[in-house]
Amino acid sequence: MRVAFALTVVIGFLVSNPVDAQNYHWSHVVGDSGSFTTAWHTVVDDAGNVYTLGTFSDTLDLDPTAGVHTVVSNGLNDVFVQRINADGTYGWGYTFGTFQQDEPHDLALDAAGRLVVMGYSPYSFTIANGGGSYAHTPVNGYGLYLFRFSTSGQVLDGATLPGGTVIGTRRFGVAPNGDYVIGGSFRDTRDFDPGPGIVNATSLISSSDDFYLLRLSDSFAFQWVKNSFHAISFNEFDFDSQGNILVAGNFVAAPDFDPGPGNTSFNTGDFQVSAGYVAKYTSLGDFVWAKGWYSAQGSNACGGLAIDAEDNIYAVGNFNGIQDFDAGGGISSLIADGTYAGFLLKLATNGALVWAKEVGQRNAPPMSARCNAIEWTGNSTLLVAGSVDGSGVDVDPGPAADSVWTTPPGPTAFILELDTAANLQTRHLFDGSGSAGFNDLRLNAAGEIAGAGLLFPNAVDMDPSSSVDSLYAPLSSYWGAFVVKFGTSPLALPTEQENEQVRVFPNPGANGFTVVGFGQDGHLLLLVDGMGREVLRAQRTGDRTTIDCSALAPGLFVYRLLDRSGAVTNSGKWIKE
Repeated sequence: MRVAFALTVVIGFLVSNPVDAQNYHWSHVVGDSGSFTTAWHTVVDDAGNVYTLGTFSDTLDLDPTAGVHTVVSNGLNDVFVQRINADGTYGWGYTFGTFQQDEPHDLALDAAGRLVVMGYSPYSFTIANGGGSYAHTPVNGYGLYLFRFSTSGQVLDGATLPGGTVIGTRRFGVAPNGDYVIGGSFRDTRDFDPGPGIVNATSLISSSDDFYLLRLSDSFAFQWVKNSFHAISFNEFDFDSQGNILVAGNFVAAPDFDPGPGNTSFNTGDFQVSAGYVAKYTSLGDFVWAKGWYSAQGSNACGGLAIDAEDNIYAVGNFNGIQDFDAGGGISSLIADGTYAGFLLKLATNGALVWAKEVGQRNAPPMSARCNAIEWTGNSTLLVAGSVDGSGVDVDPGPAADSVWTTPPGPTAFILELDTAANLQTRHLFDGSGSAGFNDLRLNAAGEIAGAGLLFPNAVDMDPSSSVDSLYAPLSSYWGAFVVKFGTSPLALPTEQENEQVRVFPNPGANGFTVVGFGQDGHLLLLVDGMGREVLRAQRTGDRTTIDCSALAPGLFVYRLLDRSGAVTNSGKWIKE
């Protein structure tokens, strides 16, 4: 996949993969001037309603439409939960928090259709909305919480669980039978039964954090708890067809992933070096296997999981330096060309590495790429979401090259659709004069797609078609969040590859661009800005037509090539630096 840097940028659309604009539904900014807002997690229900979990500071308007629902944080960061209806209208929003920085960790819909929010706070507080309430009262100053809402926003109930002192990531998953499986950390002796009973577990070393796996029924009834030495970060949960539990994340030092009598540990040799892992446990919490990737020449973290119909496991994350991703004794090394690169792994059901692929190769650093989320579509394809920053970065993890040029400064969000061999099927960059990056991507049973992430200053086009639907960060010195919804997969996103008849370069460009191979003399080129306004019209003047854009302000534009009848024969996006 490593290719030489191209001197010209070629843009076109695959004839066999036309853009279906109906697959783009809507997108919204979540954020206000004067607020740092982040969307961490999202989920879409079977009716197409989208729920987002994030944090904000100061003030926030939860209603991204023409209405206003202003809230004020209680401290450094508060938590928000928001529903956008299937048609893009505002549903409801709720915020909660303490005087300190609050930590939301996960969001899911359970088997009964309830919205479950997981987070961490060492302080007591009460949530109340829609006539319901729950009081979070952590023991000894450490506490995870699970809050449940109806889809109309009413607080239903909750549970408070042990939480450790290690700053890390906690997650939970909804098992096939509807149970909750929670991953966290604790120290000393704690009661893991959220009900009236007492089920104590004790960390293996006094005053040191263990990790734990806890299973509760959907009525919060205790099922089992397993713990082992040293805290780890849980970044994702998933379940295979047999009900086995798959977890992914990162660790430092040498945790023992086996909570039983065995010992399965990987030693990074350094509390400052992060290493990624995937581990498998039975539905009863018994250890099956764990695979960890660590290197003295770099660090990595595993951020997402997906499982296909044959129970193969796919993991994504980020790494730097040189990493060997074959934990079975072989060598399958990837080299990050820039600050960070994304990785994709396929593991068999026994944990053996099938392949390891890189997203973000470039022969001339600097650059960075991150893979933050992965989903199995059910159509024998995978969706991978993340961000890329740099020029001429290859985002195709397969043997072919798909080099992209992003708009500096800052990252550009992307979605890749891949087959099970990591061959690129479709790809789209969410580009513009601003920056964005996906934190989460989720599908519902119908295959509708919701994504959420960060939005940085200026405009970002969220529409995969040749149309433009730009979002704007709320203030030039702050960042906001975004939420976006697409129709069923495949997305039919345009993969920008060579078209034999039309070439547009350079892209991005400073003063203009040249078009090669569009029609006959007299055919038209129209240029449209991010607001949908025509800003330039030019006629073809020969085999190479140069378009002067020196009078235009920097930003994202759409070009349309028209034949003599006025029909659009080709279109694409061009960025002025």
